[in-house]
Amino acid sequence: DKIRDDLAEKFDVNITDKQKLWSIGGLFEELGDKFGKPKGVYTRKCSGDLSAEDEEAISKMILDRYHAKKEKNFDAADEIRDALMLTYSVKVDDRFNEWRVETDDYAMMGENTLSDEDVEYIDSKLKERFILKRDRLYTDADVIRDDLTGRFGVNVNDREKKWSVNPAFGVAVSKKTKVDSAVDKTAFDIVLYDYAMVRDNTLSDEDVEYIDSKLKKRSSFKRERKYKDADAIRDDLRGRFLVNVNDRTKEWRVDSE
Repeated sequence: DKIRDDLAEKFDVNITDKQKLWSIGGLFEELGDKFGKPKGVYTRKCSGDLSAEDEEAISKMILDRYHAKKEKNFDAADEIRDALMLTYSVKVDDRFNEWRVETDDYAMMGENTLSDEDVEYIDSKLKERFILKRDRLYTDADVIRDDLTGRFGVNVNDREKKWSVNPAFGVAVSKKTKVDSAVDKTAFDIVLYDYAMVRDNTLSDEDVEYIDSKLKKRSSFKRERKYKDADAIRDDLRGRFLVNVNDRTKEWRVDSE
């Protein structure tokens, strides 16, 4: 109790043992969802170098932002949010009542068959994507994410600052084959998954077969990093059949004129 009282006196720390949370001036009497998570109290997620003074300032700003939103002063709340990012690179996640120090370092998780050059390339693109997101250029950031997914099967977890490769990406299997996450990819001919056709269209069976074959060829080009050749196939299919390819979902469709 002496420690608790000392923290309260020196730093205005409030502690709730039930939720295992502490906050600078947190309003623990305002319970949130049915699990009793307090409103206005944000917990820190992930790492990042911050001094005790910085953490105290950040906690106070987050609490001020909470009160601004509660009073429907959304302009003030947005100003605090922007100041947190500009001053401390802090991003606030209102869905989970968390905050974290944004960093361009993403940890690679799990095993994969990528070369050192591919890993270096992915890391560099994630750093570039981080800057775009920080500058709120979300469309450009999504292009990088989708490109990494299409080329390498990369899944990005922004909340945990991690990335991994889908274990089934690049493995040739039949639809009836169950893919084990520990599968030895060297035992297979490496090809990319087929693209699924979505939406109805008036193409003949021969046209669909042709498009599927060209998409497989395009996937091979992308795997070999022959992007100009891959783009040429995409543009040709677009010009001839109005085909729209979604590399992220591995789907294609015919757009209406």
